[in-house]
Amino acid sequence: KFTHLTLEAFQCIQNYFLMINEKDQLLTKHVIPAKSYGYTSYSNVSGPSYSNYSFTKKQEEKLEFKVHTHPGELKGINLFWKIILEASENEVVARSIDFLNKLYSQVSIESEPQATDVIASFINAFLDRLEEIEKSEKYNEEERAVMLNRMILLVKDMIDESEKRGTGGLKSHSALLKGDALILNITNNINTTNKTPKKFELRVFSNTTIWELKRIIGQKVEASAEVVRLISAGKELKENDNGKTLGELRIKNKSIMLASKKAMDDIPKETLMTSKKELTPKAYEIFNEWFDKYSADNKMTPSTCAEFVRSCTNDSCKPDDRRVIELFKSYD
Repeated sequence: KFTHLTLEAFQCIQNYFLMINEKDQLLTKHVIPAKSYGYTSYSNVSGPSYSNYSFTKKQEEKLEFKVHTHPGELKGINLFWKIILEASENEVVARSIDFLNKLYSQVSIESEPQATDVIASFINAFLDRLEEIEKSEKYNEEERAVMLNRMILLVKDMIDESEKRGTGGLKSHSALLKGDALILNITNNINTTNKTPKKFELRVFSNTTIWELKRIIGQKVEASAEVVRLISAGKELKENDNGKTLGELRIKNKSIMLASKKAMDDIPKETLMTSKKELTPKAYEIFNEWFDKYSADNKMTPSTCAEFVRSCTNDSCKPDDRRVIELFKSYD
């Protein structure tokens, strides 16, 4: 049983789980190094002299991974279901919920039916645990209540995780009514050109979700919604807020929002190749869409190529740019 599992012991189990599954090529992991930030602190500033000292604040490492098989086939995955139900330390339960949901959401998807299978398997595993909690005689009523509450947290976290890359056009009940009309003042720090203003107003309704707002801003500044980072009243709107509405987050009329570009580490990575070393259907679709947009008569010219580079890098690339010349010299 995992009743007395400590956070350190949980991290040990998690690392061992990742190690054995990576060894069997069932997943690949990528650790983003912690960033250090230097600070200078001053003391005795009110006296005739002052002294100072520097110190470094270090963030935690970020762990990313991609699962290359059905999550249910990962060795030891059932341990994390057990930890969620049995651990007594709240931080251990929270870490296990987060880790389990990422195992189901970070799967290399090669087709839409496969994505549906992964979601269905998560739901079936969830229902199996609910049935076990309900029917097992080894739990008393108080233990059952705690476990059911944790299962609710698990599903809520899974929904939040799934909405980080959009809501698929789905809306909550609270978003079905338009609500109040709002004017938002957007400061654009993503992409400023002659076509994309530094500041602009948006007229939306309070039932607009954060993901819809990111899409609207993305269209205005010629950027993907996935790279848009929003700050309102000095507070970042997190990715798991994507499914929430402006009304739910209490964003008021004439609010000022800063739109900036996500750091590269924060942009989700997608698998481009299948296990057969072929482009995934989604990657094929996106690359074709780019080509169609930046080509004429089924051909890319130096001018349209430069336009594509500008859209990606926000620099002043021109048809005679060295990168464009080298590209056409090598492949034309």
